[in-house]
Amino acid sequence: MGKAAFRLTIVFMLFVLSPFVSVPVYSQHGWPIDPMNEGHPIGNSFGEFQDFGTCLDKNGYLMPHCIYHHSGIDILGSPMHEADGGENMSAPWVRVTVGGVVEEFVNIPGCDCNFSSIRDASGVIYRYGHLEYDSYDPAYVINKNQGIVVYEGSPIAKLVRWNECDYHHLHYEMEKDSNFLNPLKGITPHQDLDPPEIAAIFFAQNNSNPWVPFQDMGSSGCTVVNGEVDIIAQIRDRDRAGSTHPGTETVWVYNVRWRACPESNPNCPWNDTYPMDNIPESWKEGNNEYTSAYFSVNDPWVSDSDYCQKTWLYAVVTNFKGGVPDQAGCWDTKNFPDGRYLVSVEARDFTNNPSVLTVTVCVDNSRLNAPKGLRIQ
Repeated sequence: MGKAAFRLTIVFMLFVLSPFVSVPVYSQHGWPIDPMNEGHPIGNSFGEFQDFGTCLDKNGYLMPHCIYHHSGIDILGSPMHEADGGENMSAPWVRVTVGGVVEEFVNIPGCDCNFSSIRDASGVIYRYGHLEYDSYDPAYVINKNQGIVVYEGSPIAKLVRWNECDYHHLHYEMEKDSNFLNPLKGITPHQDLDPPEIAAIFFAQNNSNPWVPFQDMGSSGCTVVNGEVDIIAQIRDRDRAGSTHPGTETVWVYNVRWRACPESNPNCPWNDTYPMDNIPESWKEGNNEYTSAYFSVNDPWVSDSDYCQKTWLYAVVTNFKGGVPDQAGCWDTKNFPDGRYLVSVEARDFTNNPSVLTVTVCVDNSRLNAPKGLRIQ
């Protein structure tokens, strides 16, 4: 065989074998529902507080709250009802964002739990949840059964008829190496023009249950605090993603930070909490110690997971140490001179829209040893 013929044979063999001996590496872009090239509003967001009532903890004890961090994003599709009150049958197609091999496939009649997952060449698992029974695209099913790579843009299934909130929505999550990843880090375009809202900042005795708030002293013009103080921020966010879709009110934020500065130095350093780039699997599995450290479940400031209504989340912003939720976290005012302080909380969403609220407090640790009748509780 001559050299030219040998090279031609090698080229032919590579052309024929390459689709079967390697899996292409894909980069995520575009939305996982139609239309893929337009922004979609988000209901529940990544890392958001979730509470579905009582449940058993890992030791079998009944817990009043079954709480965790939301492990993905809920992308809202079309409303279930048209403007004239009629049924809207145009549930959008769910589509592959990153190609790979189908690993899981659930298709149960009458269940809103149907989902499918795809593993890409780098080991990231992409999960698509709340799929309509028996609506899977035939080509997708064939590729799944034969272990063939499905490619970006391929249709998977239609969204389930979701009755709870009058919107179709897709639960979309990414996981790798025992961590959930924030899907918004790779979705384009993503247009979010709505900054977070911080309605109020509260001050309470550290780890009191129910919360024991410090009181506004009226004539002093500030709330008097002392000892170990928890700072609690009342926050919500919206993400219409450039759509006129009404969306929801309890979308969580990407990052929160706080600071307590003397009035003479109002720009002291910030204390970071946790940027929602990823969360450990344990935060998803009902680990109440992590979630309740950050999201208050105590009266009178109880975080609410009902994303169908206008509700607020109460974040205990002081309960982070080294980027991990920690119930023992606090603003220990015993380490600060008595005086007036500006306490600020800043919230940012994933597109970096900021919101800041600042209030004035007075540190007076002399009250820690005051007679009981004079002590501020």
